[in-house]
Amino acid sequence: MLNHPGQFGLADAVSGKMQDIAGIITRDYIQKFYADREKAFLTRHLTYEMLHTEAHPDMFPEANRIIVKAPKEHLGVIEDLKACIHDLYKYDTDILHTIHFDNHLYSPIASWKKGKICQEVKTIPTRLNQGESDFLRHMRGFLVRPPETFKGKELFVLRNLSQKGLGFFIESSSFFPDFILWMVEEKKQHIYFLDPTGIRETRNFNNPKIIFCREQTADIERKINADLKADGLDLTVTVSAFILSVTPFADIAAVWGEGKVTMEEFTANNVLFIHENQVYLTQIFKNL
Repeated sequence: MLNHPGQFGLADAVSGKMQDIAGIITRDYIQKFYADREKAFLTRHLTYEMLHTEAHPDMFPEANRIIVKAPKEHLGVIEDLKACIHDLYKYDTDILHTIHFDNHLYSPIASWKKGKICQEVKTIPTRLNQGESDFLRHMRGFLVRPPETFKGKELFVLRNLSQKGLGFFIESSSFFPDFILWMVEEKKQHIYFLDPTGIRETRNFNNPKIIFCREQTADIERKINADLKADGLDLTVTVSAFILSVTPFADIAAVWGEGKVTMEEFTANNVLFIHENQVYLTQIFKNL
């Protein structure tokens, strides 16, 4: 190390710089070692439960209600909501900006829309952001003319509430995918964890969320199926996960890795790009 030009020299060793860097490397290694062992422990002890509103209240809005908080200058929004309360459960509305989706496990869902009212009138649960709103509308439109592979199956969608819903341990933190989808057919369920998000600052495929989508779901799938078999249930499950980038591929390609990445490489790493043409949705359900 001391004999190669441009690398550490004797002065670095004397000043303690090499020791500092060695300490950083050792600390990072220990943290990753611990995180890997903790992740393996949690996976071994992971199990399944059948989703039910009473048994799993944290998966749904508290008391099955949406709370609307409006400042005084927007109190008219509350009165308008009272006048068309039943429409919230049938259609999209512009008063509060909500989405109605028959396949979602609850309705309505407060959504993003550009404008002052959307910024100042708050809701609990919080509104979907733009990427989440786009995905849900795309998914709803996709079902108007579903592909042949959807025949004989039922689709259920649930917004996964951050810090309350279903989370996974990744690299000393928790990952709460924004949506969970179930495709149900007779004795098989396909489960999809989907996370619409920006990836401009991610810059490589070693991001913990991408690794989860690409690799960890296989471990989860094996564990669930082993438990189902042990419990004598005639049911099999597949588990998939995808990052849905709201950042266009054209904005990412030049800064990702060495700047030579292809769309196919993103797809192979379970990173898809949200497009208005909704082609990305066919990739999600490619395993059907």
